[in-house]
Amino acid sequence: MLVVSLGSVMPGMPAGLRNRLLGWISGGIDNASEHIEGRLIASGMRDFKVSFPAPAPALPGTDELRSIGVPALALIAGKSIVHDARKAAARTRTLRESTVEIWPEASHAINGEYPERLAERVHAFLDGVHEHRQG
Repeated sequence: MLVVSLGSVMPGMPAGLRNRLLGWISGGIDNASEHIEGRLIASGMRDFKVSFPAPAPALPGTDELRSIGVPALALIAGKSIVHDARKAAARTRTLRESTVEIWPEASHAINGEYPERLAERVHAFLDGVHEHRQG
Protein backbone atom coordinates (compact mmCIF):
# COMPACT_ATOMS: atom_id res chain seq x y z
CA MET A 1 0.00 0.00 0.00
CA LEU A 2 2.72 2.48 0.92
CA VAL A 3 4.67 1.78 -2.25
CA VAL A 4 1.54 2.23 -4.36
CA SER A 5 0.63 5.44 -2.55
CA LEU A 6 4.10 6.87 -2.92
CA GLY A 7 4.21 5.86 -6.56
CA SER A 8 0.90 7.51 -7.27
CA VAL A 9 1.97 10.89 -5.87
CA MET A 10 5.32 11.13 -7.60
CA PRO A 11 5.68 14.28 -9.74
CA GLY A 12 5.21 13.53 -13.41
CA MET A 13 3.30 10.29 -12.79
CA PRO A 14 1.23 9.61 -15.93
CA ALA A 15 -2.49 10.02 -15.25
CA GLY A 16 -3.24 6.53 -16.63
CA LEU A 17 -0.85 4.86 -14.21
CA ARG A 18 -2.08 6.98 -11.29
CA ASN A 19 -5.62 5.95 -12.23
CA ARG A 20 -4.69 2.24 -12.20
CA LEU A 21 -2.99 2.54 -8.82
CA LEU A 22 -6.02 4.37 -7.44
CA GLY A 23 -8.31 1.66 -8.84
CA TRP A 24 -6.28 -1.01 -7.04
CA ILE A 25 -6.47 0.88 -3.73
CA SER A 26 -10.23 1.26 -4.27
CA GLY A 27 -11.01 -2.42 -4.44
CA GLY A 28 -9.99 -3.14 -8.01
CA ILE A 29 -12.28 -0.84 -9.99
CA ASP A 30 -11.32 -0.60 -13.65
CA ASN A 31 -11.34 3.13 -14.26
CA ALA A 32 -11.27 5.29 -11.16
CA SER A 33 -11.48 8.48 -13.25
CA GLU A 34 -15.02 7.54 -14.32
CA HIS A 35 -16.19 8.02 -10.72
CA ILE A 36 -16.43 11.44 -9.07
CA GLU A 37 -14.84 10.02 -5.92
CA GLY A 38 -11.97 8.65 -7.98
CA ARG A 39 -11.36 12.02 -9.61
CA LEU A 40 -11.44 13.74 -6.23
CA ILE A 41 -8.96 11.29 -4.70
CA ALA A 42 -6.71 11.49 -7.78
CA SER A 43 -6.71 15.27 -7.46
CA GLY A 44 -5.70 15.02 -3.83
CA MET A 45 -2.98 12.52 -4.64
CA ARG A 46 -1.67 14.78 -7.37
CA ASP A 47 -2.01 18.21 -5.75
CA PHE A 48 -2.13 17.89 -1.95
CA LYS A 49 1.10 18.46 -0.05
CA VAL A 50 1.44 17.15 3.47
CA SER A 51 3.91 17.96 6.18
CA PHE A 52 4.26 16.10 9.43
CA PRO A 53 5.29 17.37 12.83
CA ALA A 54 8.63 16.11 14.04
CA PRO A 55 8.60 13.84 15.87
CA ALA A 56 5.36 12.20 14.77
CA PRO A 57 2.74 12.03 17.54
CA ALA A 58 2.45 8.67 19.28
CA LEU A 59 -0.71 6.62 18.97
CA PRO A 60 -2.87 6.81 22.08
CA GLY A 61 -2.48 3.88 24.43
CA THR A 62 -5.24 1.55 25.57
CA ASP A 63 -5.82 3.49 28.80
CA GLU A 64 -6.09 6.75 26.87
CA LEU A 65 -8.59 5.21 24.47
CA ARG A 66 -10.66 3.84 27.36
CA SER A 67 -10.78 7.30 28.90
CA ILE A 68 -12.64 8.74 25.89
CA GLY A 69 -16.29 9.05 26.86
CA VAL A 70 -17.97 10.13 23.65
CA PRO A 71 -19.86 7.62 21.50
CA ALA A 72 -17.96 6.47 18.44
CA LEU A 73 -19.13 4.68 15.32
CA ALA A 74 -16.45 2.84 13.34
CA LEU A 75 -17.40 1.44 9.95
CA ILE A 76 -14.39 -0.53 8.81
CA ALA A 77 -13.77 -1.73 5.27
CA GLY A 78 -13.13 -5.46 5.27
CA LYS A 79 -11.40 -5.54 1.87
CA SER A 80 -9.15 -2.52 2.42
CA ILE A 81 -5.52 -2.98 1.49
CA VAL A 82 -4.67 -0.11 3.85
CA HIS A 83 -5.44 -1.75 7.19
CA ASP A 84 -6.17 -5.06 8.87
CA ALA A 85 -9.91 -4.84 9.54
CA ARG A 86 -9.86 -7.20 12.53
CA LYS A 87 -7.00 -5.32 14.23
CA ALA A 88 -8.67 -1.97 13.54
CA ALA A 89 -11.94 -3.24 14.99
CA ALA A 90 -10.25 -4.65 18.08
CA ARG A 91 -8.43 -1.39 18.74
CA THR A 92 -11.59 0.65 18.23
CA ARG A 93 -13.51 -1.57 20.64
CA THR A 94 -11.25 -0.34 23.45
CA LEU A 95 -13.25 2.90 23.37
CA ARG A 96 -15.87 2.77 26.14
CA GLU A 97 -18.81 3.73 23.92
CA SER A 98 -17.90 2.24 20.57
CA THR A 99 -20.07 0.69 17.93
CA VAL A 100 -17.84 -1.19 15.52
CA GLU A 101 -18.86 -2.83 12.26
CA ILE A 102 -16.69 -4.49 9.66
CA TRP A 103 -18.26 -4.31 6.22
CA PRO A 104 -16.57 -7.35 4.61
CA GLU A 105 -17.39 -6.38 1.02
CA ALA A 106 -16.15 -2.78 1.27
CA SER A 107 -12.78 -1.56 0.05
CA HIS A 108 -10.86 1.47 1.29
CA ALA A 109 -13.26 3.53 -0.86
CA ILE A 110 -16.15 2.60 1.47
CA ASN A 111 -17.70 6.08 1.35
CA GLY A 112 -17.86 6.06 -2.44
CA GLU A 113 -19.02 2.45 -2.70
CA TYR A 114 -21.82 2.65 -0.14
CA PRO A 115 -22.81 6.32 0.33
CA GLU A 116 -26.49 5.64 1.01
CA ARG A 117 -25.86 2.73 3.36
CA LEU A 118 -23.20 4.73 5.18
CA ALA A 119 -25.49 7.76 5.55
CA GLU A 120 -28.32 5.57 6.86
CA ARG A 121 -26.01 3.90 9.37
CA VAL A 122 -24.63 7.22 10.62
CA HIS A 123 -28.15 8.67 10.97
CA ALA A 124 -29.31 5.60 12.91
CA PHE A 125 -26.27 5.81 15.17
CA LEU A 126 -26.79 9.51 15.86
CA ASP A 127 -30.50 8.97 16.51
CA GLY A 128 -29.59 6.28 19.03
CA VAL A 129 -27.06 8.55 20.74
CA HIS A 130 -29.65 11.34 20.92
CA GLU A 131 -32.29 9.00 22.39
CA HIS A 132 -29.80 7.66 24.94
CA ARG A 133 -28.82 11.18 26.02
CA GLN A 134 -32.47 12.25 26.30
CA GLY A 135 -33.69 9.16 28.06
